[in-house]
Amino acid sequence: MVGEKIMNKIKLLIIFLFVTALSFGAIIMKTSDNKIGINEGIEVAIEFIDTDKGNYVVEGLDNFDVVSRGSSSFYTSVNFKSSKKLVDKYILRPRKTGKFKLETKTETDKSNILNIEVTNENNNNLEDSVDTIKNSSELKDSKAFFIKNNLENKTLYFGQKEVYEENFIGLKSLRGFQYKEQPVFTDLSVKDFTPIGRDGNLVQSETSYNGIRGFKLNLYRGIIQGNSSGEKLIKTAKVEAIADKILYLGGKNIKLKIIPLPEGKNESYRDIVGNLKIESNWTNTEIKMGETVTLNIRLYGDVNLDNIESLNISKNENYNVFETIKKEVLEIREGKVYSEKDFEIVFVPKKSGEIIIPSTKIGYFNTETKKYEEKIIPEKKIDIKPNSELIENKVSDQKNEIKEDNLDDKKIEKGTEKNVSFEFINKVKENNKITTLNLILLLIIILEGILIIYLLLRNKNKKIKEIDSLKDLKKVKTQEEFYKAYCEYMKKCYDF
Repeated sequence: MVGEKIMNKIKLLIIFLFVTALSFGAIIMKTSDNKIGINEGIEVAIEFIDTDKGNYVVEGLDNFDVVSRGSSSFYTSVNFKSSKKLVDKYILRPRKTGKFKLETKTETDKSNILNIEVTNENNNNLEDSVDTIKNSSELKDSKAFFIKNNLENKTLYFGQKEVYEENFIGLKSLRGFQYKEQPVFTDLSVKDFTPIGRDGNLVQSETSYNGIRGFKLNLYRGIIQGNSSGEKLIKTAKVEAIADKILYLGGKNIKLKIIPLPEGKNESYRDIVGNLKIESNWTNTEIKMGETVTLNIRLYGDVNLDNIESLNISKNENYNVFETIKKEVLEIREGKVYSEKDFEIVFVPKKSGEIIIPSTKIGYFNTETKKYEEKIIPEKKIDIKPNSELIENKVSDQKNEIKEDNLDDKKIEKGTEKNVSFEFINKVKENNKITTLNLILLLIIILEGILIIYLLLRNKNKKIKEIDSLKDLKKVKTQEEFYKAYCEYMKKCYDF
């Protein structure tokens, strides 16, 4: 008896489990991992076995972003019994940390419940975790891949240019990588210098992090500048990396503080911010009258030279000044901003003798010393010697002008009567030409008038003939009379 009771209980348990499997087995949810980090992706599969999907709903899906979705179908036949399985696969990215439940429901059925825990496991404690690991194979994906930038929580001066760079660091091998979005800059001027490889892909190089060898992908490299003071935001690039898991990295807001320049600007300040360097040279200091002197000035360094278009060296009673920019450069050198402007200033002396070109002061704000400073180009003495060739040329030019004036006067005195007579004859000839042209034009106008009158009279006669012939046509009574009248009409009007 006891044995039968046990057997009956076992049978009831089997029937219960079978019924339970039937009630939930038609829709089955599976996942690649029940515990993930906030930056990791998760794969969820929903299997519909021998049932239609219809318009199903996944409860709890609003806690995740759907990165991708795909569908597939499978058909099997065993012992003349066919089976159909429809599978929808989702790649999900968590929106927040916590414990979540996913369950699929149709109008008539529902699936099992997936319990997924999303932790705050990210790169904030990356250094601590890497310090204790000597082999990259021991690293979790969330620790082995991350994005680093060089300006987080940094302070810059208004008008200061700075290099901004983002790199994707990998300490393990990847199965796949995709660059999703570039960085977004708010209220910042940006010039992109991101290098691109020959194959059109991102530039990759070797790197190491806390003794672990890996690789680096340069996501962005550029020069930025604050357009106003205050706190600015840079939203980092977004990438998708596939290793053991699917990772979604980036999209983080980093803060950058722009502060105004301090007070106490000197008179020579030229809106230059940075570490300014200067080079200058004179072409010569001893010249002859009629020659020029050139001053070449090069401003360069980790500095902002955008606002300086002229050195404002003014002319005076001793010389004229002509100033041009011969070269402009803005690039990244050895990880720093490099800016350059080359000026050419040409001095044209107005008189011979010794002249002094005064010194030139170029004021700027030094971001390293955090002070207003100035660079000085010293004054220069120029010795302008008289030019004998220039004097002889001037004297000969003056003599030639006097001779030509005398010759002209003599010609006028001797040939006054002849010139008068020739002028009179020329005027008569010109008057005759004008009279002939006027007569020709008048003749053309008269002929055109006669032609217009003739055409008008001709059209009037035609209209009169047409009216008389039409009156005759209206008077006819028989077909024969109409035929004769029609023939007369065609003869009179159209000579037909």
